[in-house]
Amino acid sequence: MISKYFSLQNRGSLRSGYFESTISSLRERETRGWWNEFRFQLNVNNNTNLDISLLNGFDKGKQQGKEFVARARGITVNGKLLFSRTGRFQTEITIVNVEEEKESIYLPPEVLKSYPVGSSIRTNTQFQYLFNRSLSLIFNFGTINDQRYNNFVSFQGEMRAHF
Repeated sequence: MISKYFSLQNRGSLRSGYFESTISSLRERETRGWWNEFRFQLNVNNNTNLDISLLNGFDKGKQQGKEFVARARGITVNGKLLFSRTGRFQTEITIVNVEEEKESIYLPPEVLKSYPVGSSIRTNTQFQYLFNRSLSLIFNFGTINDQRYNNFVSFQGEMRAHF
């Protein structure tokens, strides 16, 4: 915390792994790398928060007998609005660009937080509302647009009742 309204946070991780397959040696792979998120958190007031994260990562390894070297850079913007202690609206937008130096078309799923080569845009919006002590409503809406998913949309809604 720098002040009542502003804080900074840095999270990083190092990892390495070897994945052995009992089916085929072509499925075996190894990876080493790191991921870092530097976050600015701004509490506008008691009801509104804004977080901006700078994303950066690096992974290298071998898959299907070929080496890969990949870097990721991106940004996440997350806004949260609380209203009258009975509801919350939160939305997050993440834009990440992954570059691969050895011209691999795809990367293993454990590399760079599963972001594919190229540009990725992911959004997630959540709305929660508590009508009374026994009835609530929750909506989740998400999108993914990248090399694997072209304009993918997901929606989930639920109503909870407690008697």
